[in-house]
Amino acid sequence: MTEETALERPALFDTGVAALLLLSPDGTVAHVSRGWSEIFAWPADEAMGHKVTDLCAAEHAPRFDKALRHIGRGAPSAVVRARFLRRREGRATEGATPLQLSCRLEPLGAGVLLAAEDTRERQVVVQGRSTLQTLVDLSFDTWLVHDLDGRLRDANRWASESLGYTREELLSMHVADFEMTMKPGRLDGVWNRMEVGRPVTVEGRHRRKDGSEFPVEVRLGIFVDEHDEGLMLAVCRDITLRKQTERRLEELNAELATLNADLEAKVAQRTEEVRVMLTQRQGILDHLVDGLVAVDTEGRIAAVNPRLVALLGLDEGRDPGRDANMAAPQSGTLDLDALEGQPASDLLPEHLVALLQRATDRWAVDAVEVPLPDGRVGLASVSPILGDVARDKTPLPASGTFAGAVLLLRDITLEKEVDRMKTDFITTVSHELRTPLTSVLGFAKMIDKRLEDRVFPALPSDDRKVERAREQVRRNLAIIVHEGERLTRLISDVLDISRMESGRVVWARDPVEPQVVVDHVLGAAQHLLHREPGQPSPVQLSAEVDADLPALVGDADRLEQVLLNLVSNAAKFTTAGRVDVRVQKVPGGIEWSVSDTGPGIPEADRERIFDRFHQVRSDTLTDKPEGTGLGLAISAQIVAAHHGEIGVEPAEGGGARFWFRLPAVAGLI
Repeated sequence: MTEETALERPALFDTGVAALLLLSPDGTVAHVSRGWSEIFAWPADEAMGHKVTDLCAAEHAPRFDKALRHIGRGAPSAVVRARFLRRREGRATEGATPLQLSCRLEPLGAGVLLAAEDTRERQVVVQGRSTLQTLVDLSFDTWLVHDLDGRLRDANRWASESLGYTREELLSMHVADFEMTMKPGRLDGVWNRMEVGRPVTVEGRHRRKDGSEFPVEVRLGIFVDEHDEGLMLAVCRDITLRKQTERRLEELNAELATLNADLEAKVAQRTEEVRVMLTQRQGILDHLVDGLVAVDTEGRIAAVNPRLVALLGLDEGRDPGRDANMAAPQSGTLDLDALEGQPASDLLPEHLVALLQRATDRWAVDAVEVPLPDGRVGLASVSPILGDVARDKTPLPASGTFAGAVLLLRDITLEKEVDRMKTDFITTVSHELRTPLTSVLGFAKMIDKRLEDRVFPALPSDDRKVERAREQVRRNLAIIVHEGERLTRLISDVLDISRMESGRVVWARDPVEPQVVVDHVLGAAQHLLHREPGQPSPVQLSAEVDADLPALVGDADRLEQVLLNLVSNAAKFTTAGRVDVRVQKVPGGIEWSVSDTGPGIPEADRERIFDRFHQVRSDTLTDKPEGTGLGLAISAQIVAAHHGEIGVEPAEGGGARFWFRLPAVAGLI
C-alpha cells in the first residue's frame, strides 16, 4: 500500500452496524468496516487497494471523482448514488447482483470516510407507494378510507370530482353526510359482521354537494394500519347507467313476453295460411293449362304437374280418349309425389334438361319451340328461380343466387297452324295488292309526265286560276306517287317479316367482310344526308372498322340491310351533327354500332323500339310518320337469325347508339 493509502484504521470500523469505507484522498480504499462485509456480503479483500471508481459502474465513476474533488476543496460532505459491481481481482464477479448504494462522503483525518446504504428496498417501497397512489388517483371509482366510527381519513381525486367537495371538506365529513342509505346507527351492525381481508359488496345512494343523488355499488373491506388501528376502505362506483339499463331491460323483457305471445298467435295463424296456400298451390299445379316442372340447383325435381306428364306422353296409363288440351289431371300409373327429389334427367327429354341447366348456370330466360309426341309442337319457357338477389337484368354473381329453374310447356300446335295460315294469307294478299298497286303507280307517273310535257305547257301562263289548278294537280299527283311508293315498301316489309317468322327465308352462309359491308352502306346512305340540292350536308357520316377482326359467316346482304336501316334512322333524326359507324372486336364476336348526335330516344320507347309498326316521334301531333315502322323489327329478326343480339342506349354527349353483336362465326337458323 502506498503512503497515500497508509491511513490509520478508526475504531468504528470494527462495528457491523454500518457499511463503511476509508478512502485515501485519491479515492483508493484503505480500510473496510466489518459492516461492509456483513451487510453487503462483500469480502474486504475484494475492495482493499482498489479505487472506489473501480468498484462502481463505469458510468457512475465521474460522480465519485467530482465528490472527492469537492471534499479536497474543503466541502463538509457529499452524497453519491451509484451502482456497485462486486469485483475480484479487478473484474466483475459473474452472477453477482449489483448493489444500488447511496454513499455519503465526509473528511476523516487524512482520508475520506464513505458510509454506504443499500437503497433498493426503500426505492421499491417508495415506487410501490407512488404507483399505488397514482393508480388510485387515476381511478374512475371513488376511494374512501374512514375509521369504524365513519369519520373520513383519506379520499382520492375522483371522490372530490364525483361528490363535488374538496379533499379538505371530505376529510372533515362523516360517511352519513353523503351516504343516504347508511345511517350512523347502522354502521356498527354492518362492520361488526365483517372480517379483515374479506370484503363485501353493497349498494347505496350518494348525495353530491349540489343535492343531486345517484346510485352506487360499494366494495367494503376492513384493514389494519401500521398503528394497529382498524380502518374501512370503501371503493364506490357510479351505477346510474347500469340501473337505467336494468330498468330498460325489465321493460324490454316485458315487451318481449308480450311479443312472444303475439308471435305464437301469429305463427299459428301463418301455419294455417301456409297449409291453405300449399293446398291452393297444389290445386293450381294440378289444373294448370301449361305443363310445369321446377328443379333445384342440383337438377332435382322440386315440383311437377300432371299436364306436363300428359304433354310429354310420360303417363302410360292415361286415358287416350281424353281431350289432350284439357288441364284436368290425367289418371294413370305415374306417381307425381314420388318424382320429387329425383333427377330431372330421369323424367324429361335431353333438350328440356339442357334448357333447365342453362337457366341455373347463368342468367338466362329462354322460350324455345320443342317437339312433342304425335307430331305436335310445344313452346318451352324456362327461367331461373332467384333467391335473395334483385330481380332485374343486371349480371348476377356466379353462385349462391339461384334457387333453381322452372319450365313451362305449352302445346302450340294449333297456334303454329293458325300462324302458318296467317302468313299464307298475308303473302297472298300482299301479292294481290302489289300487282294493282304497281299499275296505279305506273299510270300515275305516266299521267304526271304527260301533264308536264303536253298539257301544262299549252295552258295560259298568265291566268291565276289556271296556275292554281295546275299546282293543285301537281301536289295531288305527288301525294299519289309518294303514298303508293310507301305502300309498296310496307308490303315488301310485311312480306319480309312474314317470311322470316315462318322460317321461309333462305339465308346465305358465306364469309362476310365487315369493311365491304360498311363501304356499301356508306355509299347507299350518302343521298340521305343532303337535305338541299347543291348545298353541303349538315350531317357528317364517318366509319371506323378495326383491323384483325375475327372471321364472320352469314348473309352479307341481310347484314347490309340491318346496318343501312340503322344509318337511315340516325340520318333521319339528326338535323345537324354526326353519324358514326363503328365495327370492333368484342369478347366472343364482333360489335357493329351506329351513333348519332340527334335528340335521342326516350327511355319509355327503348324497350318497344324493335316492335313491329312502332315509330318514335318527337311530337305525335305534328310529326308525319316516315317509313313503315318495320325496319327495326326486320333488323332484329336478321340479327336473331345470326344468333346475335341487338339493342339501343344513350350515346355519349346526347343522341342514340344502336348496336348489334354477332358471334365470331355466326351460324344461321
